[in-house]
Amino acid sequence: AALMSMARLSALPPERAAPALLLYSGRSWSHMAFAEELAGMAAIDKSFCFVATTTREPAHRPGDFGRRIDMDMLAEVLARRSEPRELACFVCGATDFVETVATALVRLGVPADSVKTERYGGA
Repeated sequence: AALMSMARLSALPPERAAPALLLYSGRSWSHMAFAEELAGMAAIDKSFCFVATTTREPAHRPGDFGRRIDMDMLAEVLARRSEPRELACFVCGATDFVETVATALVRLGVPADSVKTERYGGA
């Protein structure tokens, strides 16, 4: 629900919204809550970029990925948007995942104070 609140907020009128990019990882497209709605939002609003990566099936759409998030993927996805120093990043997931992605973002040039994290469950 927090994910969709942020995504829907990015769909405000252009004078109130900020460009947004969402990299969303799930086992399969069908396991990703709101995937169809997010894809629809991205199709309508060119300031919103939605990239999905599925870990147990091939990429669902052109521009998506069919593997776990890694440094190469983060670098490619960041390059689709803007300078890393201009980004605010929110990373949510299991603790090990969050730590790995947050560290990778900083290594790719995103300022550490621009990376916000939320952890839930397990390692």
